[in-house]
Amino acid sequence: YGSSNATIKNYIASVSDVLNYAVRKDVIESNPARGLDLRSYGKAAEERKPFSDEMLHSLFAQALPNDIRMHWSILITTGMRLDEAGLLTKSNIKLERAIQYFDLTEAIVKNKSSARKVPVPDVIKEPLNIYLSEIKGERLFNFPINADGKAQNAASKKGMRYVRKITSDPAQVVHSMRHTFKDLSRNAGIPKDLHDFITGHPGSDAASSYGEGHSLKVKYEALNKIAHPYLLI
Repeated sequence: YGSSNATIKNYIASVSDVLNYAVRKDVIESNPARGLDLRSYGKAAEERKPFSDEMLHSLFAQALPNDIRMHWSILITTGMRLDEAGLLTKSNIKLERAIQYFDLTEAIVKNKSSARKVPVPDVIKEPLNIYLSEIKGERLFNFPINADGKAQNAASKKGMRYVRKITSDPAQVVHSMRHTFKDLSRNAGIPKDLHDFITGHPGSDAASSYGEGHSLKVKYEALNKIAHPYLLI
């Protein structure tokens, strides 16, 4: 059904866990999913290109619906995944020591590193609070949720209508906002381990798995180093 190779491997791994349990309980003699060579199945990982500064100005200069503008504003200023932002609720927005933040610690996340607190950058604080005062219901966005509890496909589909008005490059999609954020972070001089903590990327060394990582204040100050002039249109 068009799934990526990584998705297929994840699904088979889940099935294999169940079958391993069945082996331990003597329901079956062996796990038929063990040792499968899945390298040739599914689509290869797709390369994504970040947006240039010019494209970002063009994207945000459009007459965007309020939900898409706010969704994109969160994506480009925090590096969140489409689904993380798409599933946000009002109760996810909290305050700690005068710092407003998105609480993803109990959200449906991709990995352990994804369960994190993401500060609300100053550049979107006022627009966000105005947006919150105008919407009805608990969820920030009404993107339909699929059977897996995900909203990324619906969020991507709606956003792509406006991305395709600016670029026809198949490697530039809504998810490119996250790639663009990583470039913006590097250009702002934010250390890799810090912007990895902000975006929920697992660390590449053993030390990254110890402790709770950078404080909310450190992440807040880092995010405010990144300029987003296209949001001030």
